[in-house]
Amino acid sequence: MTTEIDNSSEPFVAPKSFGASFREAREQAGFSIERAAMSTRISAAFIDALEHQSFKVLPGEIFGRGFVRNLCRAYGCDAKALVAAYDQAVAVQLAETAQENQKEAKPKPIRYSDNSSRNSYSFDSNDFRRNAGKAWAFARPVMIAVPVLLGILWIAQTAYQSWRSSDKADSVNEAAVAEQPVAPAPLAQVAAVVPAPVAAVVVEKQPVLRGTGIESLDIVVKQPVSVRIGRDKDKQVIETLQPDTYRFQFDEQLRLLVDDMSSVEIKFKGQVIPNKGTKGEKRYMTFAVSESTLAKKAEKPKL
Repeated sequence: MTTEIDNSSEPFVAPKSFGASFREAREQAGFSIERAAMSTRISAAFIDALEHQSFKVLPGEIFGRGFVRNLCRAYGCDAKALVAAYDQAVAVQLAETAQENQKEAKPKPIRYSDNSSRNSYSFDSNDFRRNAGKAWAFARPVMIAVPVLLGILWIAQTAYQSWRSSDKADSVNEAAVAEQPVAPAPLAQVAAVVPAPVAAVVVEKQPVLRGTGIESLDIVVKQPVSVRIGRDKDKQVIETLQPDTYRFQFDEQLRLLVDDMSSVEIKFKGQVIPNKGTKGEKRYMTFAVSESTLAKKAEKPKL
């Protein structure tokens, strides 16, 4: 009995992968990737990833399964078989990835060496001297520079404080001059004054009144001048005063910043404020109500 070998059988063909089957379904339906993307509104990149089994590009397994169903509906093919092939391909790929991760995470064996005596630390005096010399070379300029900088800062602060104290002293002197009380005239001089005839009396022009208060200050303007005025707690304002006499009244204090002192003459409590008369001289002045005037204002009228 002889056994005949059948040589007419076809060669073995490996089953197609999911990606190849999915691409073949698209091509049989006559779709290109761009046309399939326009028909299903699925990104062409996702369709290409499904056909090449690049599942990491997809937003997730559930989305990939939905993409397969919608594309199969557009291709007119059986979605159930391709969805099952997709799930199997995803599972195989996840298993391969897990095995690769386990191989990478496998700890390497620790090799011990008998040369432990080489790793022991020993004190080297020469090395210590070299490191100490380097540290001193670095720290020396710093130690010299710090006291110098502190001295410069101390000198600058002292100069600034002396300048501030001199500026405050000038302001206090001006305020003190402005607050000097007017000495009453002696009785003898008052008695010696002879009243002028009525016909000889000249009516002076009344000053322009600004504000109200218990104290007043007169400014005689010779030429137009810009003045910054701060009355009591009111907001400061800038005015251009024309040639005339102005009377400012206030309850607590009056602050003035005159751009040109040569253009004005200031009278406070009957006294003229000293003025150098230099063209373009600016001056900041503060005039305050005396304590006696404030006490009189605070007194209650007797019944």
